[in-house]
Parts: sequence; structure tokens; C-alpha cells
Amino acid sequence: TQATNLKGGWVLPGFNDAHVHIDSTGALLVGVNLLAVHEPVAFRERIEAATKRLPKGSWITRGDWGAYENWAAGSAGVLTPGSRTSGPFTPDRSLIDAISPDHPVFVSRFDRSMYLANTKALELAGLSATTPVPQGGEIARDVNGRLTGIIRGAAVELVRAAIPPTSPEERLV
Repeated sequence: TQATNLKGGWVLPGFNDAHVHIDSTGALLVGVNLLAVHEPVAFRERIEAATKRLPKGSWITRGDWGAYENWAAGSAGVLTPGSRTSGPFTPDRSLIDAISPDHPVFVSRFDRSMYLANTKALELAGLSATTPVPQGGEIARDVNGRLTGIIRGAAVELVRAAIPPTSPEERLV
């Protein structure tokens, strides 16, 4: 034991949070990491890189786009002045369809408030312009009634149900 005279000073234990969310971290490493992405070019590039790395037919999921659109790295969650002029970045499936014809894509915004499905994922889930929207959900359409790929709320489960379980071997890719 070592005693130290602090002469009236304070001693507090070190408070730190040294943990990771293993499943989240793994999903971002194996699939696609979109945390710092909040614009079309980087979004498309990251999805395309994943399609080149992953076997054809494998689902590209998670992503978590837009985290740093709202929070500057290292901030306490304060919006960066001037960083937002017209609402949060919301991609459309047309942004990634041409680069992901062999991969169903179902990626989420970091706060899980919305998901983006490409055409392949929509087809595998059986979603079309005539699909009834479940109560508490949204299947976004453009002004012409075309599915944009944005899915919210209870409608997310319609696509999730089409995603097959991942085998242990696939997780090692």
C-alpha cells in the first residue's frame, strides 16, 4: 500500500467507458460502414466496394449512414453549424441499383429511423408499388408512385423476413 498526502486535494477514480458493441462492430466490418457517409458519392462508393468484396447473392445490411451528419466526431451531439441545409441525407435506390444487381442491399440510417432497400432486396421481399403498407409502417414512393427503396417502421419487417440466416462460414468472409 502506498499513501499519498494530497494536502486537501481531491482524488476520484478514473471514469471511462472502454467497451464495444461486438455485433454492431462486426456487422460494419463484414458488411458496409456508412457511419461517416451523408452524401450520394460516398454512399455509392461504399456500397460498390462491399459488392466487390462480398460473394454474389449475399445481403449487404446495416451500414448506419448519417451518424456524423448529426454529430461531429468527438462532439456531445451538437449539430455542426451549417452542416444541414435541407434535412438529413435520404438516399434513393436508383443511387445503388446499377452497382448492386447481384446483391440485395438493406442498409439503415444510424438511428434506425429509415432503411434503404435496392431493387433486388425489394424483389426478394415481394414488395411492389401495390404492396399494402402495414399499419405503423411506410414504403416510400416518389411522385410517380415508384418505390424509392426507403422503408420505415413496421414495413421494415417485410424486408427483414426475406433475409436468410447467416451461416457461421459466411460470417468469416
